[in-house]
Amino acid sequence: MPDSRPEPTGSRRLRTAVIYNPTKVNQPRLRRAIAAVERDRDWRPSVWLETERHDAGAGAAHKALAQEVDLIIAAGGDGTVRAVASELVDTQVPLLIIPVGATNLFATNLGLRSRGYTRALRRALAGQPFSVGAGRIELTRADGGLESLRFFVITGFGLDEHMVRNTSAKHKNALRWPAYIPAIITSLRSRASSRVRIRLDGQDQGWQQAHTVMTGSCGRLPTGISILPNAHPARGSFDVLTMRSLAPLNLVRFMAWLVRKNLPAGRNQRRRQRDSSHNTTLSYREAHSVTLDFEGPMAFQADGESIGEATAAQIDHLPDAIRVMLPVGTTWPGLRSHVARASELQRSCLPDTADRRKP
Repeated sequence: MPDSRPEPTGSRRLRTAVIYNPTKVNQPRLRRAIAAVERDRDWRPSVWLETERHDAGAGAAHKALAQEVDLIIAAGGDGTVRAVASELVDTQVPLLIIPVGATNLFATNLGLRSRGYTRALRRALAGQPFSVGAGRIELTRADGGLESLRFFVITGFGLDEHMVRNTSAKHKNALRWPAYIPAIITSLRSRASSRVRIRLDGQDQGWQQAHTVMTGSCGRLPTGISILPNAHPARGSFDVLTMRSLAPLNLVRFMAWLVRKNLPAGRNQRRRQRDSSHNTTLSYREAHSVTLDFEGPMAFQADGESIGEATAAQIDHLPDAIRVMLPVGTTWPGLRSHVARASELQRSCLPDTADRRKP
């Protein structure tokens, strides 16, 4: 039976960093699972780094990169994964995700499931690192200050932000994704809309009333329904959904559109056939950059986390931003599998040190 372990670069033994959220992870169990992998693959002892209350993982990822590890394992929820992945943009250091959060949005959209530490590790390490895109959102705060953040699933204001803001961490931990249901219902009942100026790839769409604008390269929810039905993490662009209002008739139209687009026939329609600005209820477009200007501060979310209010937002797509370990046979709706067999992992899993540092 062939050895499925990655071949070390020269005589150097490989080393990982494990970044974990201590409030969500069973540390003894995770340590046993990691130790078993180290023994089986003859890896050096891993670097262990905890997230902190005011640092979801960015600082830990920075420390891991400084130690020149070959692979980073992120064990936590959406906040931990986003923080760690943000530090890995353009580094070529592969990321292995062990999803243990309430919703695990990024993991869900990559086809990863929370099925135990050992199984998650072994399935991912039997695959290969695959490049996926990211988004960068630059927020203009009310005081004129600028803040830049990265995201990997979806960002926006309106329906998704209300859902995130109105769901408590306590309920998420206890109920997982069903905890969002009351907030979704409350948000759907809201008819409030705001004046927003939208530009897609520099083309001005003008000022308009909008209840919700969502921008993302992924849109699948833990329920299996996709709010951005044609989005794909490796396609190289965003899908942008604008909902003009949620008046009763418009809400019915939106729900009908969502159901239709989540059916196989609807998902496989070519992009030019999708609903566009001619629809009085919603617009669904493709873009590489999105510029939003508001008449007053607007609250935003990114990847299931509130990121505060802004008077303007510049959102840009970053193609092939990070490399994520995906199991053999991973597929996304409408596209062929992008993950090769384990034998390819032996040749390409862990890049040479000189090739993977930030410039």
